[in-house]
Amino acid sequence: MKRLIFIYPLFFLSSFCYTKAQPSRAWEFGVQGAAYNINRVNNVSFTAGKTSNNIKLDIKSLAYTGGIYIGKEIFDMVVADFQSGIGIMDKKLLSSLGLGLQYRFGYHFSKPESPYIDPFFRVGIDYIYMGNKVIYYNSGDSISWRMRNIGNSDGKGENHITPIRLSAGLNMWLNDRWGIRTELGYSQTLRKNVASHTHGTVGVVYRIGGKSKKRIVETPVYVDRVVEKEVEVIVEKEVEIIVEKEIDSVVLNRHVKQFLKETDFVRAVFFDLDSHELSEAAKETLFTTSLIMKMDTDNRFIIQGHTDGVGNYDYNLNLSMRRANAVMDYLLKEGVPDYMLKIVGHGPRIANMPISMPISARARDRRVTIEAIEDLEYWNALPALP
Repeated sequence: MKRLIFIYPLFFLSSFCYTKAQPSRAWEFGVQGAAYNINRVNNVSFTAGKTSNNIKLDIKSLAYTGGIYIGKEIFDMVVADFQSGIGIMDKKLLSSLGLGLQYRFGYHFSKPESPYIDPFFRVGIDYIYMGNKVIYYNSGDSISWRMRNIGNSDGKGENHITPIRLSAGLNMWLNDRWGIRTELGYSQTLRKNVASHTHGTVGVVYRIGGKSKKRIVETPVYVDRVVEKEVEVIVEKEVEIIVEKEIDSVVLNRHVKQFLKETDFVRAVFFDLDSHELSEAAKETLFTTSLIMKMDTDNRFIIQGHTDGVGNYDYNLNLSMRRANAVMDYLLKEGVPDYMLKIVGHGPRIANMPISMPISARARDRRVTIEAIEDLEYWNALPALP
């Protein structure tokens, strides 16, 4: 018992430290009721009659507890949990404490969103205290009897039991926060001749943090694709004409300045969901943009990262900075001087689409924009590169 009391807080402290730097990992808190299948015979009486004998048996199979549930996501499909319960069995205290690991299967069928219907398999260890020992046999003057459990014919009662629990269950989430959990399992005791038992659990769970469980349906948005293609074609043609004619550098710089002034130069590249990797289309856009930047190094440009509105705010803010850094690193690799560039991450603050829209409709919110800055006072007020 003392060892278990030491292991419980250590187990959860280690899982908390591992996930502290990952704001997308959820906590789960709940209340639950449990039913244990513990066979027992409490009272036996024997009365001898003239023509027959009367035997009275008080046989019970179930015991009930109520308690709490705490879970913490370690990975997308793995949750560490703590469960406890307290109740009365035959007018004596019945209590339990348990630690376990759940492997959840819902993510195999519902990526990248978090699943509403989430079956799981759990393995754990419990400590159970029974204030009233289970009586397996008795011998008296009038009658002797023995209770035999299947697979445990010579059992004996114990106050303290530490079984290994194997169970399967189902989480049914009503929304991003509230859900119902059920679990059915078998507890195998580690001591010889101490009976094992089955149990069932039903509870209500409240969830904090983690990925959104709102369903996202892929639907094509053709307007977005047309606009992106038109912008790319215009940029590529302008750059090719300038390079092929080999205009004098002084004239070329004057053309670039005039182009930036008249067109309100803004470029944008787009990213997949929860990613900061540059696509081939993004690299093509950035390559032509780097050619324009290097033609006149007196210009200044701000690189601004954005995300859509789905998910944890702090995680999205970090993701927008990673996207902006990915664009800046590519431009630097193509020879754009670092003093021409500054970056900022906005996270989901400027997301135009509500999170209820399909994932494809929110594609243009997952972007990085590059904007020319002519106001030097504004430029100097922006934070420098780290």
